[in-house]
Amino acid sequence: MVIVEFLDKEPLENVVSILANRPEKMILVGASSELEAYLPAVQRFAQRVSPETEIVTQPIVKTKLSKIVKVLSRIAQENPGCSFDLGGGDDLAMVAMGIVFERFRKEGIQLHQYNLHTGKVYDCDGDKEFPSADIPPLSVEETIILHGGCVVKAEEKPGGTMPWIWDEEFARDVEKMWAINAADCGKWNAQISTLSHMLEYVPAQEDPLQLSVPVPEFRRWLDRREFYLDLKGIFPRLQRAGLISELVNEGDVFSLRFKNEQVKRALAKAGTILELKTAMVARGMQGENGPAFSDVQTGVFIDWDGVVHDSQEYLVDTENEIDVILMEGVLPVFVSCKNGSVGEEELYKLHTVATRFGGKYVRKLLVATTFGKGAKGMQYFRERADDMHIHIVEGVQNMDDASFAEALSEALC
Repeated sequence: MVIVEFLDKEPLENVVSILANRPEKMILVGASSELEAYLPAVQRFAQRVSPETEIVTQPIVKTKLSKIVKVLSRIAQENPGCSFDLGGGDDLAMVAMGIVFERFRKEGIQLHQYNLHTGKVYDCDGDKEFPSADIPPLSVEETIILHGGCVVKAEEKPGGTMPWIWDEEFARDVEKMWAINAADCGKWNAQISTLSHMLEYVPAQEDPLQLSVPVPEFRRWLDRREFYLDLKGIFPRLQRAGLISELVNEGDVFSLRFKNEQVKRALAKAGTILELKTAMVARGMQGENGPAFSDVQTGVFIDWDGVVHDSQEYLVDTENEIDVILMEGVLPVFVSCKNGSVGEEELYKLHTVATRFGGKYVRKLLVATTFGKGAKGMQYFRERADDMHIHIVEGVQNMDDASFAEALSEALC
């Protein structure tokens, strides 16, 4: 099979036929400058999902109807029975396609178009022959690659994306942490921030699950950074829940032992628990034909140009972290999770990164516990979010799983 695509600024439109059909060849038609800009991402994506597909480019002059007709006619002559995907391209290219179809319809060329919202394919030439309507889901990593970036992994760079092992035990541990957080989000943020500073202050110990901090020295270290030391809070609850053990919080020493490495990671940053809870609820949601989301990832670090440099190269990578990314088939959902006060800059960050790496089909969510704003401030905040098409799901600490899932579903409708 030979598929002809009209280059579109929306990357997903350029590759849906590859994804659904795995053709022997795809001919990408567009202006020379646009082909040069978009081709590397298309090639990287195709190499991942359909390495057997040959990618061929065909430049056109987008403002010259007669020249476009000439180019498309040659493609039709040289590739009998090829199928033109009408999902991309501009109006003049579609006019040219109509002319070419009338000339070559008896030679068996085909026209089709995908609706990415519904997953349906339309037979535009009326011959009742369809290319595949089965569009496999995309992973989070594939979506980022398609849009010209890459997911930075922990093995490639310190602080990169590290997956969680979602076994039953970890799910129970997340529920325990969430219950402690939901009881008092402010206290959770303050105490886990203190714990985070401890992990930064204490060098790597022989036992990575053991934490022991000399309190007087640590207090002075915090003072220089204008942080207040408060050790009276959630630590006994964490111990009773079995998330930490060997807790010592008296005199000049504070020490504890984490249950395991995943619990340690979850307790190393105050906002992680909301990310994990959001991911866990999303993983449990059901659609018409199975799980609502085909991929759920948290703490996704994105490199903007798709090339990860190490520190020895003395090059600065442009990177952003997105708290949670969900894939509903081929349609991405970018989620920012805030377990406390939220500034307006968070809206701009989410909007910018989601638009860049999710395209026109992306949906954007802000999931929050409490905003800490007055009525007037919240009205303005919601208006700004609405302007950016960001849906807000708030007060999730007061929701059970069913209510949380329902709120997510309503926000994505």
